[in-house]
Amino acid sequence: MTAFLPVRGSRHRSWSWSRVRRLLAHERHRLFTPTLTGVGVRSHLRSRDVNLDTHVADVTNLMF
Repeated sequence: MTAFLPVRGSRHRSWSWSRVRRLLAHERHRLFTPTLTGVGVRSHLRSRDVNLDTHVADVTNLMF
Protein backbone atom coordinates (compact mmCIF):
# COMPACT_ATOMS: atom_id res chain seq x y z
CA MET A 1 0.00 0.00 0.00
CA THR A 2 1.20 3.47 -0.89
CA ALA A 3 -0.14 6.75 0.45
CA PHE A 4 -0.43 9.79 -1.79
CA LEU A 5 -0.72 13.37 -0.58
CA PRO A 6 -1.39 15.90 -3.35
CA VAL A 7 -1.56 19.43 -1.99
CA ARG A 8 -3.99 21.40 -4.07
CA GLY A 9 -3.79 24.99 -5.20
CA SER A 10 -6.23 27.70 -4.27
CA ARG A 11 -8.55 26.93 -7.20
CA HIS A 12 -8.61 23.20 -6.84
CA ARG A 13 -11.07 21.50 -4.51
CA SER A 14 -10.60 18.40 -2.40
CA TRP A 15 -13.56 16.68 -4.10
CA SER A 16 -11.72 17.02 -7.43
CA TRP A 17 -9.69 13.99 -6.37
CA SER A 18 -12.71 11.67 -5.94
CA ARG A 19 -12.12 9.73 -9.17
CA VAL A 20 -8.42 9.38 -8.43
CA ARG A 21 -9.27 8.29 -4.86
CA ARG A 22 -11.57 5.53 -6.18
CA LEU A 23 -8.93 4.30 -8.63
CA LEU A 24 -6.22 4.26 -5.96
CA ALA A 25 -8.51 2.58 -3.43
CA HIS A 26 -9.21 -0.14 -5.97
CA GLU A 27 -5.45 -0.86 -5.95
CA ARG A 28 -5.40 -0.63 -2.11
CA HIS A 29 -3.64 2.73 -1.99
CA ARG A 30 -4.65 5.72 0.11
CA LEU A 31 -5.12 9.32 -0.96
CA PHE A 32 -5.11 12.20 1.53
CA THR A 33 -6.41 15.55 0.29
CA PRO A 34 -5.97 18.26 2.92
CA THR A 35 -7.95 21.47 2.84
CA LEU A 36 -5.58 24.22 3.85
CA THR A 37 -6.48 26.91 6.36
CA GLY A 38 -7.93 29.98 4.64
CA VAL A 39 -8.80 28.11 1.42
CA GLY A 40 -12.03 26.48 0.21
CA VAL A 41 -14.36 25.37 2.99
CA ARG A 42 -11.87 26.79 5.48
CA SER A 43 -11.79 30.25 3.83
CA HIS A 44 -13.54 31.71 6.88
CA LEU A 45 -10.21 31.18 8.70
CA ARG A 46 -8.27 33.42 6.30
CA SER A 47 -6.25 36.11 8.03
CA ARG A 48 -2.86 37.79 7.91
CA ASP A 49 -1.64 35.18 10.39
CA VAL A 50 -2.15 32.33 7.89
CA ASN A 51 1.11 31.61 6.08
CA LEU A 52 3.22 28.73 4.81
CA ASP A 53 3.88 27.55 8.36
CA THR A 54 0.12 27.25 8.88
CA HIS A 55 -0.25 25.16 5.73
CA VAL A 56 2.68 22.94 6.69
CA ALA A 57 0.97 22.37 10.05
CA ASP A 58 -2.30 21.48 8.24
CA VAL A 59 -0.52 18.80 6.20
CA THR A 60 1.50 17.53 9.15
CA ASN A 61 -1.63 17.23 11.31
CA LEU A 62 -3.33 15.20 8.60
CA MET A 63 -0.41 12.80 8.37
CA PHE A 64 0.09 12.18 12.11
